[in-house]
Amino acid sequence: MSKLYVPDGAWLVCSDGMKKQQIKVTSQSTVTIAGGYLKATVDDRPGGNFMCAKMVIAGAVVGALLGAALVVGSVLSGGALAVAACAAAGAAAGAGVSLIPSICGMLLQNWTPFDSNVLTAGKHPLLENSMIPCRLGGNVMILYSEKAADEFTDKVVAETVLTVGAVVCASYLLSALALSVGAAGSSLLATYAEYGMASTIMQGLGMGTVFAASYGVNAVYDEVKDVTGFENYVTGQAYDLDKKPQNELMGEVTDKKYGAATDALGSGKEISQSQTSGYQSTTVNQSTISQNRVFIADNSGNVTPPGTTATSTTISANNRLPNSSVGNTQVHVNASSTNVRITPNTTTATSTSMSSVYGTQYNNSLRSNVATGVKTTAGGALKGLGINFAIDLFRATSNWALASQIAELNTAMQNEEAAARAKINVLAGKD
Repeated sequence: MSKLYVPDGAWLVCSDGMKKQQIKVTSQSTVTIAGGYLKATVDDRPGGNFMCAKMVIAGAVVGALLGAALVVGSVLSGGALAVAACAAAGAAAGAGVSLIPSICGMLLQNWTPFDSNVLTAGKHPLLENSMIPCRLGGNVMILYSEKAADEFTDKVVAETVLTVGAVVCASYLLSALALSVGAAGSSLLATYAEYGMASTIMQGLGMGTVFAASYGVNAVYDEVKDVTGFENYVTGQAYDLDKKPQNELMGEVTDKKYGAATDALGSGKEISQSQTSGYQSTTVNQSTISQNRVFIADNSGNVTPPGTTATSTTISANNRLPNSSVGNTQVHVNASSTNVRITPNTTTATSTSMSSVYGTQYNNSLRSNVATGVKTTAGGALKGLGINFAIDLFRATSNWALASQIAELNTAMQNEEAAARAKINVLAGKD
């Protein structure tokens, strides 16, 4: 089958490039085709960089990893949101690197295939299916229509946006999950150290309630997506894009079991705070010694003969909840006083001592812990659903944009590219 030769100025696109370029014929200056354009050979190269999408994506990944390391090391605050921001910044940095002059030229290898049966000014000419492999894995290809080249790069841009978005979203969600694991561990250990195993188990059951409730809320949301057909657009199945790596990645990290686990693990501290209250126990002891030196009559006519009497009373009170565990951290306060009253006929000495314990207690009621878990989920339900919907909307929009670009590329290949190829009247004899 005959192949077209390539004229100077033909459009070049990279399978991983977000910019188009043109071939610059500098290898020879005598042989022309297609109305006077110099004929391209294996020694000719693109005129600039293609803005490598892989560098942008790699920047996003490196940014996410760096952000995660800084957050874990407490150098950067902001948690999962900061990690996502670092991923976005990394993508921007990758875009900047991809525009460094001549970087593509250093990464490109040699044209293949080419017309091995013909020499043009001593060099083998290029063919319409000639490509230059890039050391990063992409391939530079030849197009004859600027419209087709534009649509091709627009498709790569759409793929890159979807992929970078997937990295940013995944970094946010996975970082949130990882940070929640750490927070849950710290909270449960703190509860165990202060209140013991029973309270730790109750706190864990409250967190389990959050998981079940969050899972249920997201399951209902998934059902709504299935019933309305929105799910097909979110996954890309409506456009046969569901097998794209970025869609498969997003499908994994946005699964409701990960979101429910994040909610549950992140709820540990909140549940502990809700179930913890102040504890106070007070005991008052009062002792009285009375001495009468004469007969004494009271208002009721009762007569107390001379002598000595002693009385003692103890009053205790505390606000401990049923089945609660009192914390190990306590403050003890002791106070005492003595009062002596002397009259000509009596002597009364009163001694009062008070002992108080102040601390905290954990409510071990199963009902209370479960109720707190439900309230915690309800309080964060709108936020969680908002995040899920925002991510799903981004995925659906990106899939639609990518599908639209693929359709426009196919149209350009059938129309403008076919018309541009028809103008090339010089063909190679055989492959």
